[in-house]
Amino acid sequence: MPNKRITVYPGPVAIRVVGETSPRLNTALRGWTTALQQAAVENAARLDREDWQMLTTATENYRPHAEDTAPGVALAGAVSAAQSVSRAGVQWYGADAVQRTYALAAALRGMDYVHVWAVLIASRTFWDQHTRLNPYHDEWWHL
Repeated sequence: MPNKRITVYPGPVAIRVVGETSPRLNTALRGWTTALQQAAVENAARLDREDWQMLTTATENYRPHAEDTAPGVALAGAVSAAQSVSRAGVQWYGADAVQRTYALAAALRGMDYVHVWAVLIASRTFWDQHTRLNPYHDEWWHL
């Protein structure tokens, strides 16, 4: 992929932690990307196709906050709400919807920050490209 110049406006906490020079910010971004790639591989092994499909439904209008220190709890809440409000799990899990949704929510609550963000980024990637993807066949969760 060719180099592309992107303008980033880091917040005050990022500047305080990482620094304000381009090389330091770039190094931090490369480190975060490496951690996300590894977490995505582990998530792909941990969650099955139906879990990822349920996550597409639960995250359609979900907007995470990077400052949230427990994003897994918030995402688990979105998954649980998708099942309890619209019974979304039935579409993906069938008769096991309640149990499987509960298990997915528990798995999300148990994930660390990086693994949850890998799920969130994969889900956002799905929604950014959903007109070109088939949730029944494409393995879109591989970053």
